[in-house]
Amino acid sequence: MDVPTTVSLHQNRPLRDFVVYGGAVSGGLVIDMVVDLLLPQYSFRLATTYLLPCLVICGLGLLLRVNRTCTPRASVSATLLGVLFVAGAAATDLLSTVFVNPDLSLEANPYVRKLIDHGHSLTFVYAHTGLTQAASVLLLCGLWVTFLKHLPVLIESIAESQPAGRIEFLKAATGGSHLTLRQWLVPLRMSELPLMFHCLWPLAVSIIFAVSLLRWYVALEWMDVIEPVILWRGLVLFVGLSMTLALYFAILAQLYRRRMTGTFS
Repeated sequence: MDVPTTVSLHQNRPLRDFVVYGGAVSGGLVIDMVVDLLLPQYSFRLATTYLLPCLVICGLGLLLRVNRTCTPRASVSATLLGVLFVAGAAATDLLSTVFVNPDLSLEANPYVRKLIDHGHSLTFVYAHTGLTQAASVLLLCGLWVTFLKHLPVLIESIAESQPAGRIEFLKAATGGSHLTLRQWLVPLRMSELPLMFHCLWPLAVSIIFAVSLLRWYVALEWMDVIEPVILWRGLVLFVGLSMTLALYFAILAQLYRRRMTGTFS
């Protein structure tokens, strides 16, 4: 199996570029949300809405660069399961929205709402939203495939540190095998931070599946299967993040044990 030996983002420029771009876009969206909430007279939400498809498509381009540099193949079964869950959630959410609320008068998505409130035609809103949603689903599915392709690299890096016990395994799995327990739990200097490569994947995987779980839940709200309650949405998102993280480390531990017994390939 052809596995790169480095897990440093400094030496993996395509992955580093994608992480920096994702962080910058996420930060910009947070600033946009805060400004729109606290200083609506200075809001640039409409401009952000127009740019959304371009921002997501640029992210897709950077993600394609990342995948070209990673030679291991992704598991076909794991790929299909993830893609079906993510794409199925998006399709069910969108179709239920269109079926129940075709004029989008009840739509609460702030970006879609901004287009509607500024008098854009329903055709334009549907086209813009459809492009943005399609690109977003491709990005999430692509990120899942990227994780699966980098999984052998992650397992090899954990195996190299030879963790003894659960705490040592968690340290290695989160890029802290070279750190003391205090440095791992409470980093006081930049040199005490864990490797970003290891921290990236649990964050990415938890976002992919927690957001998709929330979309399944919202679709059930549109279909009047459950009562719409904002608090429950937050709880679903929290449960999705927690469950995904727990499954991530449990499965990673299982794959590590298979690697040490020679049955992982």
